[in-house]
Amino acid sequence: VSGLSPKTVTGTVLQYTVDGLSPYVAYTVECTSSNGEDSCDSNMDTIRMPSAAPSGTPYNLRAVPFNDSAVILTWDPPAEKDQNGVITGYLIKYQLSGDSSSQMTRTAGAVIQLSLDNLMTGVTYSFTVAAVNNNGTGPDAAMVIFSTIPDIENLRVSEVTTRTITITWDAPPDGYTVGNRYAEATDSSTEGTRTRTPTGTPQDE
Repeated sequence: VSGLSPKTVTGTVLQYTVDGLSPYVAYTVECTSSNGEDSCDSNMDTIRMPSAAPSGTPYNLRAVPFNDSAVILTWDPPAEKDQNGVITGYLIKYQLSGDSSSQMTRTAGAVIQLSLDNLMTGVTYSFTVAAVNNNGTGPDAAMVIFSTIPDIENLRVSEVTTRTITITWDAPPDGYTVGNRYAEATDSSTEGTRTRTPTGTPQDE
């Protein structure tokens, strides 16, 4: 059997069971007969083992924010030797931090990316993914923790002059870091021209 050490049987034995094979792998089988002096090889035959549910997990699961209520998940498929058949899709499970129940969605075919929208803002989710084939679902990948972007609360405009305005807002909840902030103004007199002005980072305040 290709990939394995040769096995020897003696006497008039006409069959042998080979174990330790892997699902959905093609093996080439050849038998050699010998009387101690001469030998004769049989024809080679190739057989593909039956498929099984995936035994390996997807890896490199990543979560990238798309907007304040959507995330893009990407991952790599399980190693080929652990797929045990043709991957027909992926099962994605996600849940809110502290919640005992999870939501599920599926992709079809070899797609290794999914956009999840309508998420709650300013909260923490956990995500995991598992490969699926015709025999079942494999083990879950390592969990990824991701926090959606919190809403800007209590936006206020004050100190209006002929050329400037001051914009203020409440700080996000504890545990969130806000990057660069921008104030965007629309000038109705110039057909909606927008002016986007950096207002600094949290360290600048």
